[in-house]
Amino acid sequence: TVTITVEDVNETPVFTTDPDDALTIDENSRKTAPVGSPITATDVDAGQTLRYSVPPTQDDFSIDSKTGQITVLNAVLNYEAQSTYLLEVTVRDNGTPVQSADLLVTIALNDINEHPVADFAGSQVSIDENVVGGVIDTLQASDPDADSRLAFNLIDASALFTLDSIGTLKTKSALNFEEKDSHVLSVRVCDDGYPGAGDDLCVEGDVTVHVNDVNEHPVMNDAVRDVDENSIKLTRVGDIIPASDVDFGQLLMFEITSGNDDGLFQIGACSG
Repeated sequence: TVTITVEDVNETPVFTTDPDDALTIDENSRKTAPVGSPITATDVDAGQTLRYSVPPTQDDFSIDSKTGQITVLNAVLNYEAQSTYLLEVTVRDNGTPVQSADLLVTIALNDINEHPVADFAGSQVSIDENVVGGVIDTLQASDPDADSRLAFNLIDASALFTLDSIGTLKTKSALNFEEKDSHVLSVRVCDDGYPGAGDDLCVEGDVTVHVNDVNEHPVMNDAVRDVDENSIKLTRVGDIIPASDVDFGQLLMFEITSGNDDGLFQIGACSG
């Protein structure tokens, strides 16, 4: 009779996590956020304690050595910059000698709808007074989400301005520098969201429209003046001719341009 004694040899642990199944996590997740389900492994050797680790040279993710749960360490999770990560996970037993196995884990980021950026906020633009339908500016905004469509609108309805969906700001009616030399508009821009990534998101900002002062025509109405026949030279012919100018500080100058062919009349250049 021959007795054969089988000696127990420490065997390599085996991952039960499917290497083809990517772990997922939302972009912009905070540090310490869990990444998917824990990594799991087994060991045929009874009583073995398994410990998990990731290479010390990488600092994007960490793993709980006991549970196998991967968490965010220092990674700034931005789907638009990097949508997937490959992380090598090692499992070790405590047998003699220690045995280990490696697993390459794919971490896939979920693209989340993010707020657009109101690049126009705080901008200063200008247009001449008295221009109706004039383009003041095309407002600019951006969105970290690729292919996101943005739409602009004025938060408060305005009788003076229009803003179309692509950000073209125009005058609806004439602006008057003498009445108001600047206007502050509150503008909202929204993205269109996308399925599974959240509803439309909006941001707001102010735009200041400065009205450029333009020299405007003076105003003078037709007038009738009487004078007696045979009046001597330099006799005043009625009251002065009334005229005005909406532009502050203007000096008005008068002259006779027609109807005085015989040179019978003259007008005070400054007084009218």
